[in-house]
Amino acid sequence: ERVHKFSAIQTEQSKRLGYFMDWDNSYFTMSDENNYWIWHFLKVCFEKGWIYKGRDSVPWCPRCETAISQHEMLTEDYKELTHETVFVKLPITTKGWENTHLLVWTTTPWTVPANVAVGINTKYDYGIWEDRVTKEKYIFLHYGEERKPPTRVRQKDNAVLSLEAWIMDETKKNLQNVGTIAIRELLNLKYKAPFDELERVRKSKQENPYTFHSVIDASEVVSDVEGTGLLHVAPGAGQEDFKLGLKEHLSVISVIADNADYLD
Repeated sequence: ERVHKFSAIQTEQSKRLGYFMDWDNSYFTMSDENNYWIWHFLKVCFEKGWIYKGRDSVPWCPRCETAISQHEMLTEDYKELTHETVFVKLPITTKGWENTHLLVWTTTPWTVPANVAVGINTKYDYGIWEDRVTKEKYIFLHYGEERKPPTRVRQKDNAVLSLEAWIMDETKKNLQNVGTIAIRELLNLKYKAPFDELERVRKSKQENPYTFHSVIDASEVVSDVEGTGLLHVAPGAGQEDFKLGLKEHLSVISVIADNADYLD
């Protein structure tokens, strides 16, 4: 009854807008004819071998444990929230890079156990920084006189800082720049992550050992406006990362159950 009521209203409004349609033979998704044709279409696809089982990243409702549409998300009210972000140092395991770490940044700390790669932007320059005390080295964005970062307004102790000022403020006491790293060399690096001992992570490594815990080209999503220029990538925890994972042949580690409980 609801469908017929509002479709009639929509039809009249469409006519007023000048739409020309076969209004007397409209189809409805609730009709048996529509549903049987969908099943028939799927059957033909199956018979031709076009259907396969795979993964996807979709909006999800933990209440009824089913997928929801983007339309349902876009029509809901949005709230602007402030979240804690984290910086994580990942020890490089590639020979010749002992005692050196990738310094990654993420806005979603809960996804760190699902990390499978680190993304960089191949258009940027990356520096090697050494701790004056511990002699540990770190790789993250490098800023020189020839390239200044865009201003990123950030509150720190009630002071507004640009990203460059913030990095310098955080590092000037202990870190010194000791060089840069070529993009080609950076893309070949492998590293160790904080939760490699977990069974789910070990299985994921076996799935795609070549790309697991490697530095990849993620130029389309890595920005120099915030963070370190090295992005934590977790294909099992977001659509953007998932698409990147398909492109780069990355493993997928799920972190939440259908009811949104955090997995053991």
